[in-house]
Amino acid sequence: MSFMLRKSQDRPQARPTPRVAPASIIAVASGKGGVGKTFMAITLASAFAQAGKRTLLVDGDLGLANVDVQLGIAPEIAGWVELDDAVTPVDGGAAGGGFDVLPGRSGSGALAELPPEEVARLAAGLSALALQYDQVVLDLGAGIEANCMRLARAADKALMVITDEPTSMTDAYAFIKVLRGYAPNVEPVICINQADTRAAGQRTYEAIARAC
Repeated sequence: MSFMLRKSQDRPQARPTPRVAPASIIAVASGKGGVGKTFMAITLASAFAQAGKRTLLVDGDLGLANVDVQLGIAPEIAGWVELDDAVTPVDGGAAGGGFDVLPGRSGSGALAELPPEEVARLAAGLSALALQYDQVVLDLGAGIEANCMRLARAADKALMVITDEPTSMTDAYAFIKVLRGYAPNVEPVICINQADTRAAGQRTYEAIARAC
């Protein structure tokens, strides 16, 4: 599977040693945008790296990618390269105490409109790339669009980022419902974000749990 990014000039020379089994993949998801999903994915990747895990953060928002913007990196677009060659290091990369990023391409109709078989190949490529890491964090696009769900199926767990807004809760429930039908082996995990207090977060969680 190829990806529309140029090699980063400062990517680490040493790649992580391949594993026998692929890393666990956590897909970070949300029913709607604006709930802090990408921030949560970046924070999670950083936390895994600080815990000593070789970590890869993947921007899986096919068309509205913004992990690179939030991290302040600027991969150049120059044709098609292999997934492995598109990996960009952050804070020294996975081989140097930081983590690696597989950025997306914002505003790309080519990626946003990939046919199902190409998305399936992308998911397979991510699983193969996961052999080089201890943990993979996949930042999905918001919503239940078909390609988003196809990528989610490659994960072991789906971390649902939810706020107490009615639209966030309703859309998150819809995502969980579709996920259970589309990828029943992917475990949904709830993360309540932007809660003023622990009690407020607990109330939001209980509302989602009742709906589910």
